[in-house]
Amino acid sequence: QNVTLHLKAIYAEGEMDEAATCKEYLQVRTEGGRQIARALKHYSLPVILAVGYRVRSHRGTQFRQWATARLNEYLVKGFTMDDERLKNPPGKGHTDYFDELLERIRDIRSSERRVYLRVREILALAADYSPSDPETQVFFQAVQNKLHFAATGKTAPELIAERANSAQPNMGLTA
Repeated sequence: QNVTLHLKAIYAEGEMDEAATCKEYLQVRTEGGRQIARALKHYSLPVILAVGYRVRSHRGTQFRQWATARLNEYLVKGFTMDDERLKNPPGKGHTDYFDELLERIRDIRSSERRVYLRVREILALAADYSPSDPETQVFFQAVQNKLHFAATGKTAPELIAERANSAQPNMGLTA
């Protein structure tokens, strides 16, 4: 009954749309030797989470602690992971998101900014590394051109020349 009151409040306050988050399914059960068909409501995950934040019980407190830890990790680190789920593939009939995770990590790791950061970290280990040294700047320009060429088939100056548009402010080039 308590959950029902929370659901009514969630919908009444406009937090969720009932038509989009709730569906009735007909379920047949045996009761006293007879088969009885009853319409049971099934709720989407966002509604279940919303109820979890409202329920005042020991289990509700456990849920809020878990959810707060995940949200905190996401806000601090920019990601959160269920290590155990990733280590142990789901059973047959369940979606495995591991390949999607690998693809997203590959995309992040190949970002130009990350590559420069790693190269700078490696160069910083050298005793004679100086970011303002002309040789260092020439090296980074060469690396940048090679990365641009690998990704687009064109060097940085070729990309600038191709994208410049004299009809736009700043020739259409933005930082």
